Amino acid sequence: MNCESIKCKCPCCGGDEIVDKFPADNHRTKNTVPSSYVRCALCGSLYVNSPIASITQIKDYDERYRHTYEKLIKKLKRKWYRTFACWIYGLLSGFSHIRFPREGRAGDKLLDIGCGIGLQTKFLKRRGVEVFGIDSSARAIDFAKRINDGEKFTCGDFFESNEKEKFDFIRLDNVIEHIGNFSEFLGKIMTMLKPGGKIIIFTPNADSASLRLLRGKSVSAWPSEHVIIFSRGSLAYLLKKSGFEIKRIYRNTPSWWLAYNFFMLIGVGDKITADSFLLKVMSLFFLPVSYIFNFLRIEEEIVVEAVKPLCLMENSSSF
Repeated sequence: MNCESIKCKCPCCGGDEIVDKFPADNHRTKNTVPSSYVRCALCGSLYVNSPIASITQIKDYDERYRHTYEKLIKKLKRKWYRTFACWIYGLLSGFSHIRFPREGRAGDKLLDIGCGIGLQTKFLKRRGVEVFGIDSSARAIDFAKRINDGEKFTCGDFFESNEKEKFDFIRLDNVIEHIGNFSEFLGKIMTMLKPGGKIIIFTPNADSASLRLLRGKSVSAWPSEHVIIFSRGSLAYLLKKSGFEIKRIYRNTPSWWLAYNFFMLIGVGDKITADSFLLKVMSLFFLPVSYIFNFLRIEEEIVVEAVKPLCLMENSSSF
């Protein structure tokens, strides 16, 4: 395919030739705007052919919390359920991320961008990490404050934040795929890290089995939110171009992603929510499969650990 087949160039590398194109609906929200993904022939990234305005993204994101997490948040208002859920979440996170770098040590300052309802940050605080969180969903931040002694949680646009703290660690858990101007985004992160500070990025994999086989029905194909889906190579290229040193790239396949893909395959994915008992059961069933996917290098998620060089000057973070 040539550049006449697409409406915009690859936002990662600037390439204008594609090797694949497929339609994708917004099956995880009520937004039904027709969209399509194209795959860049140069870097392998998938990106939305007609980028959606950021205000639409924020509305869709907040809508997701209203519909997907509404029941869960009601349950978490009960103290006993909240304590149990945080313990289970921490246990499962530790198990599923056992190969990944430890996200901060006692006394470290950690910024969680896109912190959501704050369960992961609560787990980190229990390890002695000083956690700061920011998210664009008012609903999510409202609840995060309730379970995390909320003075360090902020609702707003990261680009407009005036955070003056310098952090030892910044985590982006399925965030960067939502960002259209990620060059500026990574540049700002660079200025907020201490020299030698680390970032860890969790993001969908453009070369995953579900995107190759299910295409627009994959859990990762969410055009109103996931404006770009990186390959391992394209994400590494972007981070190096932004001045980061890559420490390691990990393979990860969350079993609930496989379960959700299964439900999409049989046509009931839009009826499954995050707190669905059936989703939890099927996630356990797919747990062994997730390790097979990682071994075959068709993992659903890329996890990248990168560091800000000690010698990098603060004003050298731009592209």
